[in-house]
Amino acid sequence: MSIYTQKDRETLRVLEQTVERGIGCKAADIRNVTLDRQRSSVERQQGHRLVFRRAFPVIGRGNIMGDRTLSREEVNLLVDKALR
Repeated sequence: MSIYTQKDRETLRVLEQTVERGIGCKAADIRNVTLDRQRSSVERQQGHRLVFRRAFPVIGRGNIMGDRTLSREEVNLLVDKALR
């Protein structure tokens, strides 16, 4: 028995279709490719470096980083730290 309801499965299906349209490849392919390869592919397709941004939260205690854009090096350090 699944813990997911029919509505959950439908929501995931719609989300996957939306992501597939935006990125241009199947969700299964996205799951099986490393983040670095995905980033390289998107950069090649778009012709410029990929930039990660955070949106400042409207509710809660907030984020001390605000809406500051992280550099590629900062993202790499955070990922490396999380993987340790």
